[in-house]
Amino acid sequence: MRSHSLDTIQFIDTQAALPEIASVLSREPRLALDSEADSFHHYEEQVCLLQIATPDRTILLDLLRLDHLEPLLPIFADPAVEKILHGADYDVRILGRDYGVRFARLFDTMIAAQLIGLEAFGLGALVQGHFSVTLNKRFQKADWTQRPLPPEMIRYAAEDTAYLLPLRDALARELEERDRLSWLREECDRLVTLEAGERAAPSCFAVKGAGRLTPQQLAVLQALLEVRDTLARAADRAPFRILSPDALLDVAQRQPADLGALAAIKGFSRRLIESDGQRLLDAIRQAQALPPARWPMRPRSPYTPLTSRQDEQLQQLKAVRQRHAERLKLSPGLLCSNAVMEGLVRLESATDDAVTQRLSPWRFSIVGGEFLAILTAVNHARARSHRADA
Repeated sequence: MRSHSLDTIQFIDTQAALPEIASVLSREPRLALDSEADSFHHYEEQVCLLQIATPDRTILLDLLRLDHLEPLLPIFADPAVEKILHGADYDVRILGRDYGVRFARLFDTMIAAQLIGLEAFGLGALVQGHFSVTLNKRFQKADWTQRPLPPEMIRYAAEDTAYLLPLRDALARELEERDRLSWLREECDRLVTLEAGERAAPSCFAVKGAGRLTPQQLAVLQALLEVRDTLARAADRAPFRILSPDALLDVAQRQPADLGALAAIKGFSRRLIESDGQRLLDAIRQAQALPPARWPMRPRSPYTPLTSRQDEQLQQLKAVRQRHAERLKLSPGLLCSNAVMEGLVRLESATDDAVTQRLSPWRFSIVGGEFLAILTAVNHARARSHRADA
C-alpha cells in the first residue's frame, strides 16, 4: 500500500502560517496525529514536532519555532472531527500541558488493536500486518531539537502518521465485526481527560536496585541524585546521560574517598571527573556525615494487606476474569486490572453502583454480574455472622 499523504509534506515553522493551516484542516472530517519529543536527550521534556496527516498531505508543525497553537485548538476540541492517534496517552498529556490542547473524539489505534485481541499492537507491527509496509524506526531516539531537521528525519516523522487513517478504518471494521466499537469509544473518552503530572523530585527509592542498599548507602545515593539533577538541568541533558543509575548505585556502595577511586568506577568519564568530580566527592562526604535521623526514610506505604476472606474473593474474581479473557481473546489486565479488583474486594458494601463506578460500562457488561455475585455473597455471609454474634 502507498500513502498519498506522503506526496505533499509541509513544514510549518512560522506563526503567520497557522490560520491558513487551520482553515485547511477544519474542512477535514478526520485527522491523524503524532508528536516527536526530546526527553531522551534534554532535561526539560518538550514537544519538538507535531505531525498532522490528511488523506492527501502531511503537515509538520515545528513546535520549537511556534509560540502557540491557538488557531488549531478548536479543531482538536471539535467532536465533529475525529483525531486518530496511536498510543494517545502521552500526546494527550504533553500537548495539554504545553499548548492547552483539549481533545474530543479520539480513535486510538493501539487500544483498538488491544480490544480486537491482537498480541502485537505496536504501530510498526500493525502497519506491517495490515499493509505489508515496514516503518523505519531509525530515528525513534533521535534528537528532535536539532535544526534544520535533515530530510530523512522529516520523512520519518511523516511516515508515523501516513498509515493511521487507513489503519483506523481496518481496525474499526474488525471492532464492528466483534461488536466492540463502543468499547473503544469508552476508552478514548477516558483518554481525553488525562493530564500531565508534575516532574517528580529525584528519590533514591525510585532507583531500580536501591532496595539492596543499607540506609546509610541510601543517604549517599540521594545526595548523588540531587547533584546529578543539578548538573543535568544546567547542561540541559537527560539525567541518565550525566550518570547512569548503575554508576550511582556503584558509588553509593563503594563510597570512594578521592578522585582516583571515583574515576575507577565504570560510567565516570574523564571529563566528568575533571569538571564535577570534587562536587560528587563532597556530596558523598556530606551524606556520610549525616546522623541516622536524617537518612532517607522510605515513604510509608498506605497499603493494608488483604484479609484471608478478601484474598479468597480476589482469587475468585481473577478466575472469572481469566475465563472471560480467554473467551474474548483479550489480555486479562485489559479486561480488568488487579488494582481494580483489589479495590472491589476492599469495599465495605459492594452495591451495584459502587461496582459500576469502578468498572467501565463495557467491562461491567462482561464481568459485572459475576463480580457482584461473588462480592455480595461475602456481604451476606458477614450479615449472617453479625446477626449470630448479636
